[in-house]
Amino acid sequence: MFGVDDGEHLQFVTPQGRVIFTQDEDFLDLHWKMKHSGIAYAHQRTPMRRIIEGLTLIYEAMTEEDMENHVEYL
Repeated sequence: MFGVDDGEHLQFVTPQGRVIFTQDEDFLDLHWKMKHSGIAYAHQRTPMRRIIEGLTLIYEAMTEEDMENHVEYL
């Protein structure tokens, strides 16, 4: 979905119940403007190991309801 704005990305994944992982701060603003199934955010300088560990923890410990309209910072 290259060239598509961030809001369209959220609109695409939300009906599927998917959490979107991003390092784009613009999604943090969209969090307040749109309903979504969850955003996992990591700063650009976050080490890959920490990202993988954080995403794994989200998968293992959080439910769909936990992530609904929620941003998890990695």
